Amino acid sequence: MESTRLQTIIAQIFAGYKTFTNEFIAYERLGVLIENSEQFEAYNGSYIRINDDIFLEDINATLVGGVMQVSEVILCTFVLNVVETTNPHWVSLQLI
Repeated sequence: MESTRLQTIIAQIFAGYKTFTNEFIAYERLGVLIENSEQFEAYNGSYIRINDDIFLEDINATLVGGVMQVSEVILCTFVLNVVETTNPHWVSLQLI
């Protein structure tokens, strides 16, 4: 995943969820991406990327939102924890 997409995910989705709703929604979204990543890693067939989604052709399944690498999950988890303890607007501005 390229760094600009990662920054967008962190700043707009995770920090945004915490700012405007709560951290449970942000962690839920992160959980979906982690599950997608695990499924994608175990998959050995052909796939197609459609924007941020990944379509697994052999099992006719779509990983909505794509996947994340372990380092990206760690970074997102860190950002969520920072957002919980600091001013979320500051964190969002720093990541953009």
